[in-house]
Amino acid sequence: MRAPPEIERFVRETLGCGCPDTVFADVRMTRGALLPGAPDAAWWLEIGGRLLIAVTTDEAGLAGRLPAVVQAARERRDADGFNRFRLVVATGPRTDAAALRTAFAPLAAGDEHLHLHLVEPAALPPLVATGTAAA
Repeated sequence: MRAPPEIERFVRETLGCGCPDTVFADVRMTRGALLPGAPDAAWWLEIGGRLLIAVTTDEAGLAGRLPAVVQAARERRDADGFNRFRLVVATGPRTDAAALRTAFAPLAAGDEHLHLHLVEPAALPPLVATGTAAA
């Protein structure tokens, strides 16, 4: 499906993606865990077969699970032929942003195709923030 305008705006403006227009012609959105069998939920966005994004609002304890999350995402990115993986965490008042950034930095060292984005919940596109989207 073609990316809804709010998804394209989120990817381009909030995440800073310079993807060409053509990749937004094929966007898939699914709901699933960050890690297989884990209780946390995330929206997975596949943008034009080039960009893999996981968006989560469940940041509780994420810093401790980050090595496994990043490894699983890296494996999925590489196996499915995506160019980049972006983990988007909607932060709340209790989010320890410094801990997340500190935990993520060594995991992404040497891999310029892994990114962490900490965003305010208000920055999430409505389809993702409300928990409804077409697959």
